[in-house]
Amino acid sequence: MDINMEWKKVEEGKDDDLSALLTMPAIGKLPSKNPVEKIRRAVLINSCWGLLIAGLYVYVLLRYPIWQISVCLGFMLFSVLWVVAKALLLRRKLSRTTATNTLLQEMELQYGYIRQWINLQRWVGLGTYPVSLAGGFMLGAHFAGKSLEVIMHNTRIILSLATILLVLAPVCYYLTRWMTHKAFGQHAGQLKANIDALKNEG
Repeated sequence: MDINMEWKKVEEGKDDDLSALLTMPAIGKLPSKNPVEKIRRAVLINSCWGLLIAGLYVYVLLRYPIWQISVCLGFMLFSVLWVVAKALLLRRKLSRTTATNTLLQEMELQYGYIRQWINLQRWVGLGTYPVSLAGGFMLGAHFAGKSLEVIMHNTRIILSLATILLVLAPVCYYLTRWMTHKAFGQHAGQLKANIDALKNEG
């Protein structure tokens, strides 16, 4: 058997079995192991939840037009929509490539975008949780039939609210860090490991 002839057949021929395997419908449905694709999918899910929460804020704003509550929830609505817009922008950035960049440069650029997004999530959470807790506190008081004007002039209630904010705001912040790491951090870590592996090979 002439080995050169066999190689020529391999190069010129078509492997029907392999082609059939690659064109199976199930192959296209397999989830990608690319960490960037996983992050893009997580960002899309995160954005959908953000829009649902924004819709809930709109409902509460229309249902309970009380100015103190409206200020808090209006701020939260703006923050959620801004984060969703940033998320969709991130998703778009992760889908684009620059022809002049090497693979390593593209991966480093994408990793930088992802780290910025993770840090943004944390800082937005730190800024919005106190406002959210205050709005929820006042909404709960309204449900209980309490006058917000009276509550705002009650020193004991104001101190109680301040104590709740001091305790729960850091708890919510660290909870956000954990959820962000769960949704994005692991995939970002995998991307960083791939970057380091490429650098070591170079």
